[in-house]
Amino acid sequence: MDKYPQELSTILAPLIVVQGLDTSSIQGPSINENNENDKLFKYLQRNGEKVNRALPAVDSSTSSEFVQRLQDHNIGDTVWSDSTLTKSTNSTCSYRIKYVTEEHLLFPIKAPLINSSETHSGSSSSEPSSPISLQKSTTNSFSDIEKLHSILSPFNPESSIYQDGILDIEWVKKYLNYIPFLFISVHELQAIDETDANVIEQADNNLANEINIIKEQITRRGINFVSIVISSKSSLLNPDLEGRIDLIRKSTNLNGKNGLLFLPSVTIREYGIFVNNLMYSIKSMVNDFYTNIEKKLRKKFALTKFPINYNSLAWTSRISLKFAIISELRNSITLTQNNGDVSGNTSIGVRSMEVSYEQLVNYARSMGNITDKSWNQLRFWLDFTGFHITRCYLLLGETNLAYKKFDIHIQNIVSLLPMRKISSKSFTFSGWLSIQFSWLAELVSLAPDTIIPIERALQPSITSTKWYQGSGNGGDVQQQFGGVGGALMMPQPGYLFLQSISLLRRRKLGADNYSSKKIEIVDSYLGIKDQLNYDYSSELIKLLKKALDCFGRAKITKFNRAESFIYFQLGEEYYFLKNYGLAMNNYIVALSIFKNEKWSLITSCILMRMYKCSLNMENYRDATLYYHYLCTIKNELLPYNINSIVDPIQEFPKKLPSVMLKTDNDNKLFEASILFSHINCSFSDKLNFQIKIKPYTNNLIESFKIDSLMITFTNNLKPIYLAHDENDGVAKFLSIIDQFKLEKVNVDEDDGIVDAFTGSFNGNFGDNKMTRVLELLIDSEKVSVYTIDKIVLRGKVNNSISIVYSIPIKFSPKNQRLLFH
Repeated sequence: MDKYPQELSTILAPLIVVQGLDTSSIQGPSINENNENDKLFKYLQRNGEKVNRALPAVDSSTSSEFVQRLQDHNIGDTVWSDSTLTKSTNSTCSYRIKYVTEEHLLFPIKAPLINSSETHSGSSSSEPSSPISLQKSTTNSFSDIEKLHSILSPFNPESSIYQDGILDIEWVKKYLNYIPFLFISVHELQAIDETDANVIEQADNNLANEINIIKEQITRRGINFVSIVISSKSSLLNPDLEGRIDLIRKSTNLNGKNGLLFLPSVTIREYGIFVNNLMYSIKSMVNDFYTNIEKKLRKKFALTKFPINYNSLAWTSRISLKFAIISELRNSITLTQNNGDVSGNTSIGVRSMEVSYEQLVNYARSMGNITDKSWNQLRFWLDFTGFHITRCYLLLGETNLAYKKFDIHIQNIVSLLPMRKISSKSFTFSGWLSIQFSWLAELVSLAPDTIIPIERALQPSITSTKWYQGSGNGGDVQQQFGGVGGALMMPQPGYLFLQSISLLRRRKLGADNYSSKKIEIVDSYLGIKDQLNYDYSSELIKLLKKALDCFGRAKITKFNRAESFIYFQLGEEYYFLKNYGLAMNNYIVALSIFKNEKWSLITSCILMRMYKCSLNMENYRDATLYYHYLCTIKNELLPYNINSIVDPIQEFPKKLPSVMLKTDNDNKLFEASILFSHINCSFSDKLNFQIKIKPYTNNLIESFKIDSLMITFTNNLKPIYLAHDENDGVAKFLSIIDQFKLEKVNVDEDDGIVDAFTGSFNGNFGDNKMTRVLELLIDSEKVSVYTIDKIVLRGKVNNSISIVYSIPIKFSPKNQRLLFH
């Protein structure tokens, strides 16, 4: 969501401005500070009216407790608030609460609209026309124009949307950050030790006078005003405090319910009750304030003529958009309190935003040659309304309907692309699509399990709900998403993130291949420079981690394949960033799952990356292991770019020690089949047996030489040690009988020197990977039961990698003894 201004995604909650508190220690949700580059901030610096406050801010334990309880109702600039969905219908709602200093500036009072007696007539149908007329200034000076038309008006030459714009985003910011429905002025009731009644009266009169001055400044702008007087003393111990407050109420003409409230030093529980009562008492103010704004909008819409040429559909879109924003501000209390009960003003608020969206689409389709500026602004407001409609339905618990609205938004934008000759396959549009799935995934991931159970890959069908019945066309498209009966089903947010990632990769591929010399029309909405100069790796890693977090939150359903795919992609991103350590960590996790799932093609890709990572980190032992695993995968399942593996003889140190390979039936270099001539034999007899050594290597191994074979038996029968002899012939069948000598053999550091029957054979395995059969002989030394314990191979791969490998053993059944030569 960071690709848009914060005003697009912030919850449209009513604004409360609080003045008179020490804000230095306030913690919790906050609202963005004024920016010097902010258009409205500059306007206020030039034209704003300072609040006439002279008394100091309140800094006491009482005010600290008050602020702490107040912050419980402050949602700040959040995109989603879980607390709004867990409250009962009788609880108070949350607001945007902004704390200001004594330097706070108020917006100037705007000149009233004047109805025109003229009627609009004689306009050609081919020219833009308007149903309204606004008062013209008598001079051409900017100050006169500004008094009538604000800097955000399309009729003000200084406005960024002059003549052809719809609405400036600053207009939303104005009601989110600057114009509250309620101004709370906090003062402290002076704790005077004087017994002189005149001194006390003078102090209280000064307080009442300041409250009156501030109240007049606020209320003449149509903003509600509440005064809160705080005392560090207890009213139970100081009963005279209530009498002083009553006199101040009379002087200010403010009632004790929602006009002038008194907060003495009380218990922590009573602080919470006080703030809850305050939040409840101002609910009616929200409706009255924003209803009054809607009346002004209707009045403006009813006027008949423009001072400049202005498209009537643009004007209708502008007014409907303002209505939608104000309606959501007015109905946000109902929305956040109904806990999924879609009724009353809540549905009205959602419908207002939908009406605005339809007006914007109609305006876009009516336009011919549209400038980049107008196109970009239209796209932004379509995204704005599409986002808010989707979130509204999520808040209302209509998950799949929210997904349907999201899909309709995508289809509408696709239908508008031809008017700009933009291909829906362009990389710039893929970038926009990626952003849409990203913000939807973030919204869904923020929603509690009561709305979107994290355990489900898809939410149940919504065809039976009252919202879906008679909802119109679009069934063919919906069926492509796997819906039941034409209904879209909201995926688990992890899958939405993966869709965003896939589109972002498509965007990167297109940006890498983009050339300004080619005749290719790109979407100007998000800016071509931003599309080309973009840190894709950091964005992809961020999205992958979010997807992994969504899948990881599931406790019952396991999304193993999706998670392993994410780990693989994370490994890829770190690999290309040359962060081989982090790449290896992610590859290792991905490999374990894909290996168990028998996905050999993906496994081979991961092993190739792990091999290269080990080489880059100069971890040659691990590189040998991964190279061995690669050598055992079928040729047709190897990665297409397997040829990029450098010959190990060029990469490995010349004196690399032998590497012990683990016996693994899934990644075996060889397999040994054992066949005895007889199952039983006399003590004095010798027993023949055969070992068939079958290689399971692919084309990565051009040559393999067995330097030695150590065959060990159970029950202390002396082992057989076969050494490579280049002079022996290479044959498929080799009988090694009566060639053994009893000698001492230095096996390795662990076993040391042992007595063994020694012999020789040619251990070369060429390109043909020929299966070798060795016929051997057992000379029993005592009465016992013997079997082969293990066969350990020592050899070289491609004349470069020295390995030690315990060959997996397979014993042939009894009925195969007839095959014995």
